[in-house]
Amino acid sequence: MRGKAKHRSPEQIEHDIEEGYKTCVKCLHRKHFDNFTDQSKAPDGKCNTCRDCLKKYRQETKQRQQAWSKQYNKDNGEYIRYKRLNDKYGVNKEWYEQTLKDQDHRCAICGTLEAKGNGNKHFHVDHDHDTGKVRGLLCAECNTGLGKFQDSVDVLHKAISYLNLYKTIHGYSCTCSSIQLWKQCNVTFL
Repeated sequence: MRGKAKHRSPEQIEHDIEEGYKTCVKCLHRKHFDNFTDQSKAPDGKCNTCRDCLKKYRQETKQRQQAWSKQYNKDNGEYIRYKRLNDKYGVNKEWYEQTLKDQDHRCAICGTLEAKGNGNKHFHVDHDHDTGKVRGLLCAECNTGLGKFQDSVDVLHKAISYLNLYKTIHGYSCTCSSIQLWKQCNVTFL
């Protein structure tokens, strides 16, 4: 609760400076100058609110802002989501919904009906990192996978060759290291 401190006269300010104490305008407690932050424009060089009241005020303000933000996001989640997609990729809600329909509501790579990932409810907008051009909608796992392979067709071909090598020569239960296998089979990748 905010107190009502009286406006200090020049004499009171001088007395406070000599004494090294002043009254906080919030809690109305008289405290030593060490309990106040510096403020160069103040007549006594100290803020009018004590550190404890400032800390409490900042915490209350942070809680109010977080509560407001949480409620705003809850009330405007769809708008925020499509605004981010538009800002980042230049796509709108209509594009997203049409693309999802064109993909039969599935991931463009693995065909899953679920977005997967950490609580994701929506498919990710996939784009070419070199050109920025949007390619389609992917589940979280496929989107991350492309990122891990650096969107490189060459690296993906090497990964496919690697998987096929184990499948065709040794089956899935092969325990030898890949370097031994490459040397043994004299395989070269694309």
